[in-house]
Amino acid sequence: MDHYHSKPINGNAARVTKSASVNDEFESKFRAKNLGISYWPTAKPHIPIPKTNSFKDLTGIQFGRLTVVGFLGNKQWQCRCGCGYFVKRKSSAILKALDDPSQMCPECYELCVIKKRDVQRRTGKYVDWKQL
Repeated sequence: MDHYHSKPINGNAARVTKSASVNDEFESKFRAKNLGISYWPTAKPHIPIPKTNSFKDLTGIQFGRLTVVGFLGNKQWQCRCGCGYFVKRKSSAILKALDDPSQMCPECYELCVIKKRDVQRRTGKYVDWKQL
């Protein structure tokens, strides 16, 4: 029997060997859109940062997997995830989440949830975000 056409050993192997489909990507983006999270694969043009004393420049701050790369206007900043996707975050959300390791784009978040559930299923132990 040809080993390329045999059935996967378990569910994990099935996920790894399964071919990616348009529906998987669509479902992920659809879920993120319904949650009110916008993310995109390429950088959007930045607005110059206002030069006032009361405005704090957040460019370069890293929180979780996100790094602030530019100002989008209306107290919103463009952040780049470690995987390369870009997301939009408000100034207040960035300053509140400086020590939160679970800050990431929706794609990475979904993968972390899958990994976390898989480890809990296999070992029965709780896994913290810092360990993923």
